Amino acid sequence: MVEVERKYRELAELSAEISRCGRCGFCQSVCPVYHVSSFEGSVARGRNMYARELILGHIDLSRENDAFFSECLLCRACVDMCFSAVKTDEIVLAGRRASGRVRGMSPVYTYIFNDLLPDHQKLGRVVRLAASTRRIVPIQVIHALRIFGWTGLVRGTHRVAPSEPAETKLERADQFLREIPKTFLRERLAQRGLTGGTKQAAFFVGCGTNFMFPHVGEASIDVLEKLGYQVTVLENGCCGLPAFAHGALEAAQRLAIKNIAAFSDGRDSLIVTDCSSCASFLKDYPKLLLMGNPPDKAVLLEAEAFSARVRDITELLKDGDRPHFFHGETARPAKKMGAVPISLRRVTFHDPCHLSRHQKLQAVAREALRSLPSIDFIEMKEADWCCGGAGSFAVEHPDLSLKILDRKIQNIISSGADTIVTTCPACLMQIRSGLKQRGSTIRALHLAEITRNYLA
Repeated sequence: MVEVERKYRELAELSAEISRCGRCGFCQSVCPVYHVSSFEGSVARGRNMYARELILGHIDLSRENDAFFSECLLCRACVDMCFSAVKTDEIVLAGRRASGRVRGMSPVYTYIFNDLLPDHQKLGRVVRLAASTRRIVPIQVIHALRIFGWTGLVRGTHRVAPSEPAETKLERADQFLREIPKTFLRERLAQRGLTGGTKQAAFFVGCGTNFMFPHVGEASIDVLEKLGYQVTVLENGCCGLPAFAHGALEAAQRLAIKNIAAFSDGRDSLIVTDCSSCASFLKDYPKLLLMGNPPDKAVLLEAEAFSARVRDITELLKDGDRPHFFHGETARPAKKMGAVPISLRRVTFHDPCHLSRHQKLQAVAREALRSLPSIDFIEMKEADWCCGGAGSFAVEHPDLSLKILDRKIQNIISSGADTIVTTCPACLMQIRSGLKQRGSTIRALHLAEITRNYLA
């Protein structure tokens, strides 16, 4: 028993949490994966039973039973539903860390986590090289980059097998590369310069915003400046969530320490990001650094001070008890809608899991949208259900991801809204791809893209 617990020490440390699962099955009603798979291993009680059997030595990790840990969105819907609030997401993450240590990590992922994620310039060169060479870029690079959740999914896409025709691989690579903008956010910000007011905000540039949605980052900077912030942009790397979610704990911790050091100056400034996934993970840096071999007390104090400064941009849209842009029923937008068509009136909201269940900010986002003059906010069905992106989940389980996305897209269409708003670049890409596949004219926008037009 001791030898088995040592082998799966990450899970053994959570044995008390695993034992709290009563196997009641209430998690089935809210699990997006279970709803499309009907597989017991795809629901929280199945995952917890599997973890228990591992640390008891009754079974072993293998490729055949890998789905128990890999087929999880980490959306926390089961945690919210569970009467005992069993932290199944943490158990799954522990299982992934154990799997990575025992079975090894993909060399491509290892390269991305250790070499590219810490350096946005190096990562940018790889992304731009892939975009410029397009049809000669190795397919492994394209699929590895999809761990960020940037690319969404295309109907008919599935895991690439070695026997697949080369032209099929190139076609899929080409679909991704066409989405990459010509200029990244950091380049655009360097050209335009930054101004602002008396309050201080350091903008944390997420990978998705920088490389896939630079216009969202520009909208976020506009929002901050209109709220009276003087904005600075520092040399941060990836927040570390893609590495952590894939089981690469040490790589995620190195990224955390690097980012904490990058923001060590200007301790009176807030650290703001427009990616809810980044914001949630940045707030958890102290918890992250306590895993494995904890650093010294000074590093932990730095992590706590850093995380206390982090804000999801959604949080800043509220001033006391009311949103900043609340002007009364007769109010009008501060200026023309700009890039957002003036015809957009019926708006609904998709809750990124890292905004709602991780940060509990879903009400703030809705208050902001409801306060916008001439906007009719519509609450859609299952707004807090995951869209099926979840970074590496879309790479490893594209068929499941597509089915989960189909459910989300149908709920968006059924709402009658002409615009779907969210606060996570990965969700934005996933939902846009689903709407495109349906031939829908519904627009998918970031919250910052709309709200900036209502701020004076």
